[in-house]
Amino acid sequence: MSRELRNGFLASHSNNPVALQSWSASQVYIALGGLLLAAADMGIDSLTMEGYNPEILSEVLHLKEKDLTPAVLVALGYHSDEDFNALICSVFGTGNLFNALGFFFYSY
Repeated sequence: MSRELRNGFLASHSNNPVALQSWSASQVYIALGGLLLAAADMGIDSLTMEGYNPEILSEVLHLKEKDLTPAVLVALGYHSDEDFNALICSVFGTGNLFNALGFFFYSY
C-alpha cells in the first residue's frame, strides 16, 4: 500500500518540480532523524552541517551525473577524549538544557 501511495503522489506532482523537490527534501529529513537516532544508539557521534555549497558538493561527489542533489550533510565518527572542547561545560548547564529548548520552541 505505501508503495502505491508514494507512486501516486509522485505521479500527481510530476508536472510540478518545485513541489516534488520540496517533498523529496522532507523525506530526506525524516531519514536524517532515523540516522541520528541510530548513530546515537550505537555510540557514534554525529554532526549535521549547514552552510555548504551544494554545487561544489555535487561536483566533487559527481552527483549531477546521477541526477542527485545534496539536501543534508552529516559527519559521523567518534570523539577523542583528548579534545579540550569535550571538557568545556555547556552554556546551558546540566539542568537547564530542556528549559532553554522549551523556551526556544514555545516563545512565539
